[in-house]
Amino acid sequence: MPAEEVAKLRNVAIVGQGGTGKTSVADALLFAAGAATRIGRVDDASSAFDTEPEEQRRKSTISAALHHAAWKKHEVNLIDTPGYSAFLHDTHNCLSAATGVVPLPSLPRLSAQSCTYQRVKRSSRSAIAGKPARHSRTPSPARSAQASSAVSGR
Repeated sequence: MPAEEVAKLRNVAIVGQGGTGKTSVADALLFAAGAATRIGRVDDASSAFDTEPEEQRRKSTISAALHHAAWKKHEVNLIDTPGYSAFLHDTHNCLSAATGVVPLPSLPRLSAQSCTYQRVKRSSRSAIAGKPARHSRTPSPARSAQASSAVSGR
């Protein structure tokens, strides 16, 4: 693949707590990009992302699903991630491959699941909503001084 084409490739993960509508948003984005002829629905098992029988029965994403769409001269891979904490490892793996993230707001109440999701979100190196990712691990001068004084015992 030529370098010009790689520069126009985007992996966008849609993340959020379980039940926030990630799959519905992913289906709507697929339709808006012209990659689907209709908007799939989770409730009637017509989603392009939840294709496994168990996902359709539960009306919930169990494993991440990926679909491709072309958008404004860019190639976009939409990644629908699971939101429930039992499947959070899959979401974390998707975030390591994502170049961008579309976060969906969580429910207004605080739960153990939302706390776990926030930890995963903080540990991700992906760009959120199109902002460039920071991959630099260079410590600040203040942190370097703290670390060296902690090691030397001063």
